[in-house]
Formats: sequence, C-alpha cells, structure tokens
Amino acid sequence: MKFDLFSEKLEYWIVNDDTKTLGELIDVFGEKSFGVFFLIMLTVPSLPFPTGGVTTFILLPAVVIAALQMAIGRKTLWLPNKLRDQSIRGKLATKSLPFILDRVKDVEKISRPRMRGFLNTKATKTTIGLLIAILAVAALIAPPFTGLDTLPSLGGVFISLAIIFEDLVLALIGFIVGLVGIGILIAASSAVLLFIQTIF
Repeated sequence: MKFDLFSEKLEYWIVNDDTKTLGELIDVFGEKSFGVFFLIMLTVPSLPFPTGGVTTFILLPAVVIAALQMAIGRKTLWLPNKLRDQSIRGKLATKSLPFILDRVKDVEKISRPRMRGFLNTKATKTTIGLLIAILAVAALIAPPFTGLDTLPSLGGVFISLAIIFEDLVLALIGFIVGLVGIGILIAASSAVLLFIQTIF
C-alpha cells in the first residue's frame, strides 16, 4: 500500500497491526526505522512529568544501543530476535502511540525536506547517532522523578523527527533543546554537590 504522507503510514501501522512488535516496526519503516524507534522510545521520558523506572531500565538503554548502531553506519536498526518479538503494548500502545501520531501530524504540516543531502551523508548520520546516544545517556543518569530527563529526551524527539522528515531545522532545534537540557542537568548536579560540600 502506498502512502502520500508519513503520518498515514504510521497511522495505518498503529491501527491495523495488532501485535506491533519492534521487529515489525523495523520491517515496515526500513531506513526510517531509526527515527521511528527513537521517537517512540524518547517520547515517554520527554513528557513533562516524572516517569521513573520504565525509562531508566527499558527505553533509554534501548535508545543508546540503537543510536550507536546508527553511528557506526547501519542503514536499518538491528535487534536480537528476542527484542524483535517484543510487543509494544500497555500504555505505550494505548496512550503514547496515539499521542505520538498526533504530534507527527502537527510537525508534518510545517516541516519539509531541508538540506536532505547533508543529513543523509555518512558523517552526519554518525554525528546524529552519537548525539542521540549522548542525550539518552544524559536522560538516563538524571535522578529519577526529578524531570531532568525531559529536555535531553525532547531534544532527541526533535532529532528523531528530523530523521523522519529529513529536515535540518528540526535537527538544529533538537540539538539546542538537548544542549540546554544537559546544561540544566550539569548545573543541578553541581548545585547538589556544592550543597553537600557545605554541609560536610
């Protein structure tokens, strides 16, 4: 089936694929699988409320592994069979996927391919992969239930959309948002360490 818009393809997969395994996501979206995978995995920690263990132990480590694959030049995401068979279910399927679809439709209205050739070079893809990995690690080390993982994850969401829509502007926005998030995380950590030093 041919789709004119990416959101149509994503919506068809969400509505019609009952199992929604990670392997099927990779097979359906091909070279866009990195962007879709990052988008789904990073949307939950990018929301402005504490998420705790689900991001720390499941979503963010998966993003780091996938991002490193992109950095070394893989064209499509590889997962071991056990993870390929993992279903996207629960609140991630019933709440997050429809939310993601709505945001994709919003971005799709204003985004267009910008600097597509530059974004598709090997050097740029390596840089983007490393940047996503850094943002995921920053979100991963943020103390649970503090909300400090929000901006690094949101930066990753914008970069994910940049991969999907081949839009350099979205990548730059993601870079700035992620950098601000890392800066806030470092500042907050420094303040805590300084407070501890003054006590002891």
